[in-house]
Amino acid sequence: MRFGKTFATYQLAKKMGWTKILVLTFKPAVQSAWDEDLQTHIDFKGWQFISRNGLNFKDVDKKKPFVCFGSFQDYLGKNEAGGIKARNEWVHATNWDCVVFDEYHYGAWRENAKDLFEAEGKRIGIWRR
Repeated sequence: MRFGKTFATYQLAKKMGWTKILVLTFKPAVQSAWDEDLQTHIDFKGWQFISRNGLNFKDVDKKKPFVCFGSFQDYLGKNEAGGIKARNEWVHATNWDCVVFDEYHYGAWRENAKDLFEAEGKRIGIWRR
């Protein structure tokens, strides 16, 4: 941990001109690292950090870059009717410039993760068994 992956991701986003980054994690405890690297470095002045217990999407200045951090389990979880949770609809409706899967090894073997990646791979024609 703390080898500079978050900072390198942010630098790549800046270099590529990405302004909407979604960070999905299997280990929500790493949120502070993503938040701190963004909020404390001069290179990312004006960037916004959205999280479940922090800044809300409705309060974001859409003209400025933002990073949304959330748990894979929450954003892909279903409501009682089997649909997207109302509070997460905006995440699914946003056209993200980059999606980062952090701490992937903590949950990639779970069925929800396998189903998501397999379905997306089939959609874009890269999934093979």
